[in-house]
Amino acid sequence: MKKLLSLLFVAVGAAFFCNPFGIAYPKLMYINYTGSLPNGIYIAILGLNIRSGDIVAFNMSSDLYEFSTKRGYISDQLEKPYLLKKVMTPGNIYENRDNKLYINREYIGPIHPADSEKRPLDTIPEGIHVVPDHTLFAFTPHPQSFDSRNYGPIDDALVISRVIPLVTFTYQKNT
Repeated sequence: MKKLLSLLFVAVGAAFFCNPFGIAYPKLMYINYTGSLPNGIYIAILGLNIRSGDIVAFNMSSDLYEFSTKRGYISDQLEKPYLLKKVMTPGNIYENRDNKLYINREYIGPIHPADSEKRPLDTIPEGIHVVPDHTLFAFTPHPQSFDSRNYGPIDDALVISRVIPLVTFTYQKNT
């Protein structure tokens, strides 16, 4: 009986990882190596409601994908580009005050009107705004983050899942 269970476990594991039948499985792990959030492996938490302050994985809109690849922010070789960001849900307040981002009146970081190569970026308009229904305001506290402070709230239909860090680490490129 133990041999049969072991064989069944190996067969199911092989089918899951090798996927010989082309079954579409949801992505369960994401690796972040950008500076926006701690570097590490993030695991998807499927089927739970998104709450303010959660980190989510989401697909880029086609406009954002085109802009990001033209600028070289991401590779156009990515199969399904996604971003990991913290989010604020509908009804929360975000503000651009003198090119500084505030969320629910708490300072998050600067809003840069240009990227690191001095190319202009869109920014959210000055003033106080409310996150609209069916959208999320995606951000990180990183001062150079390219996020909703540049492209505005995202459609909540782009969200793949909520994620949590499984393990984080320090990553440094060899120079």
